[in-house]
Amino acid sequence: MDKSFQGSFALQADAQKVLAILKDIKSVEFLAPGVQSVLKMDEQNKEALVKLKMSFGSLSFDREVLLSLREIEHGVKLKASTYGLELEANVSVQKADGGCVVNYSVSAKSTSFAGALVLNAVGDSVVKQFAEEFEQRIKKALLEVHAF
Repeated sequence: MDKSFQGSFALQADAQKVLAILKDIKSVEFLAPGVQSVLKMDEQNKEALVKLKMSFGSLSFDREVLLSLREIEHGVKLKASTYGLELEANVSVQKADGGCVVNYSVSAKSTSFAGALVLNAVGDSVVKQFAEEFEQRIKKALLEVHAF
């Protein structure tokens, strides 16, 4: 079972600068939703062990999760697995008049029976919430943390 959500937004920023920020694993702390802190970072392999706060409906958990960042054409792919779920976010950046457009997709896939139960019960709302927070964090990070 899979659940996904996608969106896009415009930024008045140089596409290459935005890509450089997205491709930097050190950015994961302020870009990835739910990340409370980075416990260990491997810049060479573009991986980070993070403390993640996950919410499923009214339940909330703190969990250590390994996030990996991979470059894709015009963007990045961020992956994590936990609680029988595989989470993935793809972000691409395209040049546009006056700046760039950031396109993203967020998906969750069950990798176990327990993951399927969670995804069935609250999957749509969790993926949508993750996607919305992801967009908010990207906008904030790119516009406030890194001035263009």
